[in-house]
Amino acid sequence: MTIIARDEAGLTDEELAGVVAGRRKPHADEQGATAAFEELYDRYASRLLAYLSARRSLGDVEDLHQAVWMRVWDRMPVKFENGRFVHWLFRTARNLAIDKARAARTSRGAVQSLGNQDPIDPRQMNPDESLLRAERLEALNKALERLKQNEADVLRTWAAGELYDRDASGAGITVKRAYNLAHRAKLKLREVLRKALE
Repeated sequence: MTIIARDEAGLTDEELAGVVAGRRKPHADEQGATAAFEELYDRYASRLLAYLSARRSLGDVEDLHQAVWMRVWDRMPVKFENGRFVHWLFRTARNLAIDKARAARTSRGAVQSLGNQDPIDPRQMNPDESLLRAERLEALNKALERLKQNEADVLRTWAAGELYDRDASGAGITVKRAYNLAHRAKLKLREVLRKALE
């Protein structure tokens, strides 16, 4: 037995999605599309939030949740093709979560590649990825220049995975001190990067 979600007016998810998807057509009812989208949000926001919470750290969930709904609004007119809305919504969320995870790995890879070696061959990336990676590396290098030398050094050691194996890369400080320094440096780097990428 299939359960079909309906609002007070008797519209199914798919009918509401069709109203939202049709908002770019001539003579479309923009207010009706907005109301239909809000109804879909009301129906699925809490379920989507629970789904994302099970797959991401809590700090990322709210931002990702909002990004999913923004993507749904933007892409519904061209990407939603009269299927089951709930499946499309969760597939969109899954794909966006994967994209964000890849971007995070790329950012961490950028920290790791601060030396002369570049772990990813730019020829294997498409031009957009290559450009985005170059911009991120440039922003990261500028941000690292704004940190104190010992903060930048401990971040490089952390990115190489050596920070906790020995005394802070021979800097003469304890592992506990190195951990605290790395934590503060990561927070500072994140803030500098956030400002640089805005």
